Amino acid sequence: FGVVSGKENFRTLLLEHESFMKVFREAIIKFFSEKPETRYVFEQIMPMLIPRTDLSFGDDSIFNGIALGIVYGMMMDLGYRKD
Repeated sequence: FGVVSGKENFRTLLLEHESFMKVFREAIIKFFSEKPETRYVFEQIMPMLIPRTDLSFGDDSIFNGIALGIVYGMMMDLGYRKD
């Protein structure tokens, strides 16, 4: 029922995700140091996130909500936001 089948495919997916998260984290740090505002960081990071979705542009509000949660969550993990 999943999108990934087989141990090797699952391993590939996890390694790609791990690699992406390192780049994503560094981008959050960079953009926050340029301008410590959530909106700015969110707007700067969106070009990284958009290619990683299959949602159509009609689903922008859904994707934006998910993306904001991911960005804000990383900002919390980094200690930039408290809640």
